[in-house]
Amino acid sequence: MAAGRFPPPQGACLFVPSSFLPGGELANFQLTKEEFVDANMGALVTVCDGLTPEEFKANCDCAQLEDSCLSDPFLQPVTSCVSYLACRNKGSLGQRFSANLNNNDRDMDGNVTAAEVYIDLTTNYDADGDDCVTQGDFVAAFQRLYNFSEGYSLGRFPPSNDACLFVPSLFLPGGAASGFIESSADFVEDNMAALVRVCDGLSAEEFAANCDCAQLRAACTDDVILKDTPSCAAYLFSLTA
Repeated sequence: MAAGRFPPPQGACLFVPSSFLPGGELANFQLTKEEFVDANMGALVTVCDGLTPEEFKANCDCAQLEDSCLSDPFLQPVTSCVSYLACRNKGSLGQRFSANLNNNDRDMDGNVTAAEVYIDLTTNYDADGDDCVTQGDFVAAFQRLYNFSEGYSLGRFPPSNDACLFVPSLFLPGGAASGFIESSADFVEDNMAALVRVCDGLSAEEFAANCDCAQLRAACTDDVILKDTPSCAAYLFSLTA
């Protein structure tokens, strides 16, 4: 943890104490107690998430992390703890988005076609084979397949007045959606835009407890698939506005 608490400095000094004195560059620096604890916990979570299972077990700070976030009254309400618990065993947001894309661009040619959507719907969502994917069908499968949150699963597509959110047969030759085609980049962007809308509508507490939202900033900054999406760029810009 000690080595990962702060990113490596660009210069020789990690801190210059005099910069915190009156007149110094950081003279007005201030954090609340909660912000200070959350900054430390956030750094620890980042360190632990970067370790192999063997390294994780051998690191005392990481080995105690889950129990501390669950039971320590001082750490339980910390935002980074809440998010860590929400994201346990779910993988990264980029991994979940990639898994969804792989089920829709099966030949990995850079396009999602009607035939691929039909296979995805009938294989993963239309469990009873009645040619009708309801909102409930979609939400249950989206969570089961990709470990997406209930909030994002509900918000991925707007509620429909129709009984069926999707009718798989419409994507077959001759069907109304048989000509559907979308680039993989647009497919990912559509999914990301929906997630940003969901996250923007949450309170701070709801945001921290939603793994998809809790991982959003890091994914938009670093994930090779997600960082170039327009919605990620707009989301990161909104954080600086």
